[in-house]
Amino acid sequence: MDAEHKLQHFFNISVQTASQQNADSLDKYKSSLDSAFDDHKNQIRHTADETILTKKNIILQSVRRDYSSKESEARRSLINLKNDIRNDLFHKVRQLISEFRQTDEYTDYLINRINYIDSVAGDDAAEIYIDLSDSRLQKTLEDKTGKKINIYDKDFSGGIRAVIPSRNILIDETLKTKFNDMHDNYQIKY
Repeated sequence: MDAEHKLQHFFNISVQTASQQNADSLDKYKSSLDSAFDDHKNQIRHTADETILTKKNIILQSVRRDYSSKESEARRSLINLKNDIRNDLFHKVRQLISEFRQTDEYTDYLINRINYIDSVAGDDAAEIYIDLSDSRLQKTLEDKTGKKINIYDKDFSGGIRAVIPSRNILIDETLKTKFNDMHDNYQIKY
């Protein structure tokens, strides 16, 4: 082998070695960049996931707050509607009671209640009272029942009130009491 041929061989091996070293360095650098890029992508994904989760929680809280507000508003509206219906109903009941008190059926109702009081009293004396506004019916009731009927000095909106003194019994068959009981215990369910 002559010197020129040796020189050419040395040159080829040097170039080949340098090319191989460059290729290895380039592969390492590319691998390092790919790894850094993957790390950066993962960090960005993680940050994006956290941001999405935070915004999702904020939206959920807002939706829950709005839902709670709407639910409270609906409950208030429902309560107001129930109260309006209840008030209208009892206003109509008062009107019907007032109309009923002007009928013959009301007189029959009072006679029926007086007979009931008489059956409860038995042989004991009963003091029977009607409302002051029903005083026009006093004589009719006394004639039909044979009982003494007193006029009560306070308004109880019709009906009968009786006392059996010997047994300390008060019988309250007044329309006011019945109306108040019904008014206090009446509920509209939904």
